[in-house]
Amino acid sequence: MNQAGILIQVFCVVLATAILVYLYVNGRRSRATYSYMLCIGLLFLWHMAEIFLLMSENDAQVILALKIKFLPVVYIGVSWLYFCLSSTHSKLVENKFFITLIVFFPAACYFFLLTNEWHNLFFTAWDYRITTNGPVFWIHTVESYLCIFIGTVYFFIYYLKRKIGASFKRIMWLVSAVMLPMTASLLMVSGVIPNCGIDITPQVLLLTLILFGLKSITGVF
Repeated sequence: MNQAGILIQVFCVVLATAILVYLYVNGRRSRATYSYMLCIGLLFLWHMAEIFLLMSENDAQVILALKIKFLPVVYIGVSWLYFCLSSTHSKLVENKFFITLIVFFPAACYFFLLTNEWHNLFFTAWDYRITTNGPVFWIHTVESYLCIFIGTVYFFIYYLKRKIGASFKRIMWLVSAVMLPMTASLLMVSGVIPNCGIDITPQVLLLTLILFGLKSITGVF
């Protein structure tokens, strides 16, 4: 299982790298492109951390891998929101209070992770055998999924009203490409669906970002 999981993560790392290189060389120089690259970059780091986690052989390695993994994890939701707002030219991306908020809250959650040994609020247990989620983990999870949901809905409403370069059917397809996989991921995170030791969230997000990236052909970026 670990070997298959590692191969999947390596493939995603290579794919994310290829996207970043392509956009760096050929992408339009815009806030939307940079925010998209930020999301891809976070997923690159997430997949790298998953490789370290799958290769971990003791508690110390697991804890280190989790600390690396959750740096992109806590920021992926707000990065997605920022990408959607940038793509739709929202004035919120110019609001300093809003930017401070979306930077500070994930940082606070990550601080709880880094200091987890003192209070066990992010994970009530984390070692080689089992990781049990604590209250701060669930606060972060709700915030991340809420940001993804709000960003996607905002994107949907913006392009539905303006019908810029896309039909209603295409927009619905893009929204479904986010919501259906993310719903499955949320059910897996919450334990409703067994995950068999594999976190599918970064793969789901990478696939979704690729689908949204294809929209650049019709003028999102």
